[in-house]
Amino acid sequence: MKSLFKNDIIQWSFVIIITIALLLMQNQFSWIKEFPKEYIIPLSSVLNTGMNWVVEYCGWFFKGISWFLEWPIKWVRVILHFLPWTVTVFLFCLVSYIASGWTLVLFTLLSTLYMVCIGYWVESMNSFSLGLYVTEFLAKPEVILSKIIAINAITIPATRLPPN
Repeated sequence: MKSLFKNDIIQWSFVIIITIALLLMQNQFSWIKEFPKEYIIPLSSVLNTGMNWVVEYCGWFFKGISWFLEWPIKWVRVILHFLPWTVTVFLFCLVSYIASGWTLVLFTLLSTLYMVCIGYWVESMNSFSLGLYVTEFLAKPEVILSKIIAINAITIPATRLPPN
């Protein structure tokens, strides 16, 4: 375990030294600060042509998927905006306590109060609704599938075979 810790210190020291060196040399070599335009590969016209074709012939399909995925995001956003910020902060802190204890609660409380104080509450809740949607619905399709199976198992009566 100690050898891993020593290796980490050496690796991070190396990263810090390279970063400091590049920061000190950025005024002497312009390519460190900004990538030279003459090295940019001109692919934008080819990519635009390909994307125009995809939008023209497959746009209906992607708009359908977008429409379908839009509904849960809107509902999460409506719920987050409906609740007063104090209730939302309390619920976030409660989930933090359940997940990890008081240190995460303190971090959650300070970060949510920071969002309130700087005036980014609405924008933060919009971002949170997207993150919640992605982690709960898209990243875990097996959870959705198991819920569908469970609901069907409850609502659809089982057929039993008669005993032999």
